[in-house]
Amino acid sequence: MTEVGADIIEIDRVAKAAERERFLQRIYTPDEIAYCRSKAKPEQHLAGFFAAKEAVIKSLGRMVPWHDIEISHDGAGKPVVTLHGKALEAAAGGRVSVSISHCRTYAVAFAVLER
Repeated sequence: MTEVGADIIEIDRVAKAAERERFLQRIYTPDEIAYCRSKAKPEQHLAGFFAAKEAVIKSLGRMVPWHDIEISHDGAGKPVVTLHGKALEAAAGGRVSVSISHCRTYAVAFAVLER
């Protein structure tokens, strides 16, 4: 069985929310924050990770804690999803792949859950 999720978000909206450290701590893992902050335009990456997490939640078919979905990149720069806790349980042994893209205004992500 395959489930798909997609999300699009305005980068400015995430940039404004990211001015509050509480928002960052609630949504992102420490490694995700460090990765995004290391980039020239961290708001684009924060928005991309946010969209990716939303897309994963949609592919799982239920809300799970934000930190139970972790976005990183492999050696070639491809985004990778690591599930923990309730997200891992919801995937029921499945594997989630994600694709992230952004322009100046929007970030978009697609997630595919294969069981």
